[in-house]
Amino acid sequence: MERRSFLAFAGGALCLRAVPACAAPARALREIASPKGIAIGSIFSHAASEDERQLIRQHCDVVVTENALKPNWLYRALIKPGTLQSEKACGDVSPLQDKDETCLKLVDTTLDFAKASNLGIHGHPVYWAKHGLPGIEALDEDSYTAAWEAHIERLVAHVPDAVSWDVINEPFSKDLDRLRAGGSMALEADKVLGADWERLLDHYAFVIKTLRRVLEPHQKTPRLLLNEAELDGTGDAHQRKRALLPALLAGLESRHAKLDGVGLQCHLSMRSRPDGAATATFIRNLAADGYVAHISELDFRATCGTADSAEAVQASYVGDFLDQVLAEPSVKRLSFWGLSDENHVFTRDRRDDFAKLSPTLFGANRRPKAVFDRIVAAIEAAPER
Repeated sequence: MERRSFLAFAGGALCLRAVPACAAPARALREIASPKGIAIGSIFSHAASEDERQLIRQHCDVVVTENALKPNWLYRALIKPGTLQSEKACGDVSPLQDKDETCLKLVDTTLDFAKASNLGIHGHPVYWAKHGLPGIEALDEDSYTAAWEAHIERLVAHVPDAVSWDVINEPFSKDLDRLRAGGSMALEADKVLGADWERLLDHYAFVIKTLRRVLEPHQKTPRLLLNEAELDGTGDAHQRKRALLPALLAGLESRHAKLDGVGLQCHLSMRSRPDGAATATFIRNLAADGYVAHISELDFRATCGTADSAEAVQASYVGDFLDQVLAEPSVKRLSFWGLSDENHVFTRDRRDDFAKLSPTLFGANRRPKAVFDRIVAAIEAAPER
């Protein structure tokens, strides 16, 4: 018996003796998904317990640090004296704030965990308009460009082995996205107009080309994606985003800045039933244009009366959705916004209705919930890719 198998067996036996209620170990999702050509991923949180870490090690191929790579937090933390020709080009280089340092430590903790666990790293994100570089809006164009180039260089140097990046995150935000020089554009999915749209595409293309240039000396070819929310449902915003996003991708391609794929966040909720058929069609159309897809941040929010009923609804909604989406061969990764309910952000926010939310795959003591079996069935039914 191989050492890893023996240890897993021994650990399970001890668990059964010490804690009779402990669930039997679930089948590893990555081992089920690998023959299909689907990678499994999860976030790594600063609040990750040892149970959560064990789940990630067992089930995942790829890990992403939870929100800590936001440019507004890392920009100052990554600056080191003497690394830039001019501090003016950096914009705001005030002393590091606690949040900056904390996020950098979380990035480093995630990198260490991934290396020790033989996991790939997904970078999230490079550019996110509502979390832009601090203090650079008033810079002239050359200094603004230099600040972004310097940040991307430092980011890649700090995370050199990422297997993929969300280069552009949430371009169709509900917020007002500031581009530069104090200008702002309403990037609601129904208000993309004229010169603002062209300027935005130019800026996105610059970020993508800069990242590719910085990656070249490292001889790395990670998958580069655009990551967006609300592409999976039946509401008007979801439909408008699915209609507009291909135009954004085409605009980038016309600027010789084609991305490799799209991440669909899929924060599903029973408030608005996910539309698996429409999402699958959207993914199929992306594939026809040469783009792969990731399910990038899957979780679920139930609003049921009891925890048991929430788990049943979760299994139905998520299972039905993935049955249709994973049938598309261009879906290359299935990533979760955490694996266990007790480590999910809903718990950390101390939401009173936590027991009714059922966001993830596992309950307490790594107990696989009904949704786990539905996800396994969806993966097993999916075609190879």
